[in-house]
Amino acid sequence: MGINLYAQTECNCKTALDNLITKIESEYPGFEEKTKDTLLYNTLKTQLLSEAPQKEDSQCLEVLEKYTTFFKDRHIWILPNDQDKTANPESITKAKTLDINITEFKQRIKNSKDKLEGIWKDDTYTVGVSKTGEE
Repeated sequence: MGINLYAQTECNCKTALDNLITKIESEYPGFEEKTKDTLLYNTLKTQLLSEAPQKEDSQCLEVLEKYTTFFKDRHIWILPNDQDKTANPESITKAKTLDINITEFKQRIKNSKDKLEGIWKDDTYTVGVSKTGEE
């Protein structure tokens, strides 16, 4: 599940950063895992929130990218409104589907120590994530 946000050509950078932080903190499934070092995360967030009000509209994208880069997750990226990110067909890999018993899966994930393993839902999709190997 990717989180796609587009930066407007003219914006209030502080508002755009606030909106991005709210979206990531509330919707990004990997947020808790990626922010285990709360001091590092909060320091970056505080720094960017203090920088954002002084930035020109043309510099806002840079601030937003600094925030998303922290997560080191290729599913989170920022583009200006006038650009579209098109995937290179060679870089797309097919997701593996598993034949599983839903009832057994729900029981198993109750005791899982892996914070990403589980059932994730939004208004449109329900996705189950299961660890299948040693990775």
